[in-house]
Amino acid sequence: MALTKTRYSMLESSPVNVTDFGASTSASADDNATAFLAAKAKAGTYTINGQTVYTPVYIPAGTYAVTGTVVGSFFTDGIVGITT
Repeated sequence: MALTKTRYSMLESSPVNVTDFGASTSASADDNATAFLAAKAKAGTYTINGQTVYTPVYIPAGTYAVTGTVVGSFFTDGIVGITT
C-alpha cells in the first residue's frame, strides 16, 4: 500500500502561506513584496456554484517590511504590521 503525504496547501481552495514564498519578518521590503505577490498569484481563484471565489492568502503574525502596494484577500491569526 502506497502512502501519499498531502500538504494542506495542495488542496484546492486551501489558503496559501506567504512564508512559503519567502516572506519573513526579517526579509527585505523588496523580497517581502515579491513573496506577497507570488502567494497572491499562486492562490488564484476557483468557482463554486458559478461564483468566482478568491483563495485567501495567510500572513503569519509579525511585522513585515513591504515595498509598494499589495492588494488581495489576506488573513492572519494574530497582529500583522506592515512597514515601508
